[in-house]
Amino acid sequence: MLGFGIIISWLLGFSVLSAISYRFSLLEKVGLSFLLGIAFQTLLMLFLDAVGLELTTANILAASAIAILLLNVKTFLHRKDIIGGLKGQHFTMPDLNFVWLVFIVLIAYLEYMNWAKCIVIPTFDRDSLAGFDTIGWIISQEHTLKGLTIFREDYMQGVHGAGSYITYMPMIQLSYAYVYGLGAETSKLIPALVYLSFLVSFYAAVCRFTGHTGAAAATFFTLVTPEMVAFSSLSATNVIHASFASLGVIYTVLWLKNGDRAFFILAAVLTACNLWVRNEGIVFVGASILMILVYKLKGRDFKEVAIYACVSLSPIVLWTVFMKLNNIYADSIIIAKPFWDAEKLTVIWDYFKSHFSNRQYYGLSFIFFLIAVAANLLAIIRKKDMAHLLGIIVLAMLFYMILLYQIDYKWDTIQNVLAYSAKRFLFCFIPLLWLYGVSNRWGVLLFEKLDRVLTFKL
Repeated sequence: MLGFGIIISWLLGFSVLSAISYRFSLLEKVGLSFLLGIAFQTLLMLFLDAVGLELTTANILAASAIAILLLNVKTFLHRKDIIGGLKGQHFTMPDLNFVWLVFIVLIAYLEYMNWAKCIVIPTFDRDSLAGFDTIGWIISQEHTLKGLTIFREDYMQGVHGAGSYITYMPMIQLSYAYVYGLGAETSKLIPALVYLSFLVSFYAAVCRFTGHTGAAAATFFTLVTPEMVAFSSLSATNVIHASFASLGVIYTVLWLKNGDRAFFILAAVLTACNLWVRNEGIVFVGASILMILVYKLKGRDFKEVAIYACVSLSPIVLWTVFMKLNNIYADSIIIAKPFWDAEKLTVIWDYFKSHFSNRQYYGLSFIFFLIAVAANLLAIIRKKDMAHLLGIIVLAMLFYMILLYQIDYKWDTIQNVLAYSAKRFLFCFIPLLWLYGVSNRWGVLLFEKLDRVLTFKL
C-alpha cells in the first residue's frame, strides 16, 4: 500500500505539471512530479478535513484519483498532438564529459548514502518529535487536523501560546500523516523523497541556464553543503522548504529571462508551495513579486504580477481561513508597528555575518557567491547579467532580516532563534548561490571551455 500511495502522489504531481505544459524536460517531469504531488495532496487533505470528511487513506486516495482524472482532461483532449510530438522525438547518445561523469557519480553515491541514513535512522530531532512528526502521526490515528485532541487547551496547556506548532503551515504534518496512514514505519520517507526529487529538479532546471557540466557542479556543491545535507535526513521542515523556495525562485528567473508562460505558472505554483511549507516563505514571495514589478514596470503589464501574487499567496489565505473557522490560534509574535532598536539590528547583523563566513555550516557557498559577484560586477552593471537572480537573493535576505527584526521574542531568545532557526533558513539560499556561480557570464564561459576540452563522442 505504501508504494502504491507514493505512486499516486507522483502521478498527481505529474498531472499538475502536464496541465501546466507538456514541454518540460524528462528530468523536470521526474523530479518535480513528487514535489508538486505531495504539496497538492496535502491541500486535498486540508479540503477534506474542512468539509468534514475523515482523513482516512481511502478518502485521500479517492480524492487524489478524482483530481488526477480532472487534471488529465486537457491531456486527453490533446492526446493526438501529444502522441505526435512524442513520435518526433529521437534518443541520441550524448557526448561524454569526464568532469560531468565524475560529478554525477559522486552525486549518486553521496545521495545513496544520505538516503540510507534518512530511511534507516528513526526520527530523533527535537522539533520533529515535539511537533511535525508527532502531529502527523496523531492525524493518521484520529483522521483529522482541525479536531486533534492535542489542539485543545484542556488537553495540552499552553497550546495557544506564542511559537506554538498549532499555527505552523500544515503541509509537512499532513504529508507525514499520509505516509503513516499508508503503513510507513517512519515519516522520514517524505524528506528522503523530497530531497532526491529536489536534486533531480535542480539539475534539470540549472541545465536551462548553462551546460550539463555546470549543472552537475552546482548540484554537487549544493549536495555537499555540510549543515544542509545533515538536515536533509531529518524530519524537520527546513530542507523541504529550501527545495520549494529555491526552485520557485529559479523558475521565476527563467520566466523573466525568456517569457515562457509555462515557467510563469510553474514559478507561481512552486512559490506558493514554499509558503505552504513555512510561513517565513513569505520573504521569497515578496522578493519575487518586487523583482517582477521592476521588470514589468516599463510595459505597465501588471496582470501577470497580480496573478503571480494571488497564486503564491493563496496558501496563507487558505490556512488563515481554515484556522479562523476551526478556532485554531496562537499568540502573535509579530510586532505590527514600525520601531527603532539599534541594539536588536546589531545582534541580527552580527549573527548573519557569522553565518555567512561559517564554512562548517555552508562550506564555500557564500564565499564562492561573493567572488562570483565581484568577478561579474562589470557584466552586472553593463548588461544586467543574471540581475533577476541576484536581485531576488538580495531582496529575500533583506526581507528575512526585517522579519526577524519585527518579531517579539517572548517564547525564546533572539540569540537562540538566530543561532538555530535563522541558520537553517539560509538553506533556501544555497542552491541559488551555486546557480549564480555557474550561470553568470564567467561561469558559463568556464564550463563551456571545459565541455569543449574534456568531451569526446561515443
